Amino acid sequence: MIIVKSINTSMHEQADNLRITGKRYMTEEPYFHFSHLPMLPKKYLIEPYHKGYGNLPDWRDNRTPIILDENTDLFHSKFIEDCRQEFGYMSTAIIRFDPMSMLNWHRDWKRKCALNFLLNETDGKAFTFIREQSDGWNYNMDEIVYTVGFPTLIKVSLEHTAINYHPTNTRYVYTVSFYHDYNRVKEWLLNYKTVDYDH
Repeated sequence: MIIVKSINTSMHEQADNLRITGKRYMTEEPYFHFSHLPMLPKKYLIEPYHKGYGNLPDWRDNRTPIILDENTDLFHSKFIEDCRQEFGYMSTAIIRFDPMSMLNWHRDWKRKCALNFLLNETDGKAFTFIREQSDGWNYNMDEIVYTVGFPTLIKVSLEHTAINYHPTNTRYVYTVSFYHDYNRVKEWLLNYKTVDYDH
């Protein structure tokens, strides 16, 4: 259920409200948690710690370190093959958010939504926010609150940002890119069944 608020409150007030009440301030659904889908198996949760990272092409402004596509184990899973059968081209990545770093506000290029899995905790010092413009320089905003290992679909056509202000811990997120309408992907995932994403 989407609850529309006409007020603009601070980032911390909105984040605290979402944690406590589950209410949303935005006029459209910015993300969705899938309670029927399982947690990622351990082999995916530990994957980011033993692989090398690269970057997107030089012409891309996003310089966040990533492991991309065939270099990720999830790319070769039955889940991604099933997604490919339904949606065609698919992309996967592990994104590394280093200590005291921020990925600036942006809308994603080409992909319309992403299924994200948080792979580790950072002692409550890392956040993902999503927003929509309400008036001039003012925005309505939500925090995307992850549970480690469980999937959240995000409408990345909306502006979003990721912040890790832990002084020593790195945050890792597995992301699966979809190039189709958020609602279509959501409905398909609501009907998808798997025990471990590999069977």
